[in-house]
Amino acid sequence: MWACGTAGYKHEAFLRGAARVAKRTVEDFSSQHQSNFLWACARLNFKDDVQLLRCLADAAIRKMHEGSPQHLSNIAW
Repeated sequence: MWACGTAGYKHEAFLRGAARVAKRTVEDFSSQHQSNFLWACARLNFKDDVQLLRCLADAAIRKMHEGSPQHLSNIAW
């Protein structure tokens, strides 16, 4: 996701597939992974999967104490 966001490459089928995997594995994401994934969603304007965004936001709240200030600011962005 981060690479797609960085390149500005929005491939819908890939984004939907990545969203499905992320929803199943979000608890395994580090704070940096959450931050990078959410940043990529924002960068690519990928907001169709509201369940994914809620899932990532809830996980970020639970792990907020583990992240760096940079991770928190990336998520807030």
